[in-house]
Amino acid sequence: IIPVTLVKLETFEIESLGFEVKNTSEAELKEFSVKNGVIVTRPISQEMAKYNLSGIVITHLNDEVIKNIDDVKRIMNQRVAGEPIKMTFINTKGETNNFIFR
Repeated sequence: IIPVTLVKLETFEIESLGFEVKNTSEAELKEFSVKNGVIVTRPISQEMAKYNLSGIVITHLNDEVIKNIDDVKRIMNQRVAGEPIKMTFINTKGETNNFIFR
């Protein structure tokens, strides 16, 4: 018998922000020296493609801690259309930055 660990590999497209995210692995959290967050996997809009955000770790949305995709879905579903959203993230150089989407 071979032990198997099932992992939920899930992505979520944040259409209003223009990119896709996935849950982080323990190795990715360690690599970025963070305890929580989701990783941007790819842009889904031409506008976001020019910012090269693939690989960043989003740690907060509207100052709420992001642990996984479920947190992202909850926050985005509570948001009123057109309402600004603040995104705190760690870039691939390990620097913390903020974007405000309007």
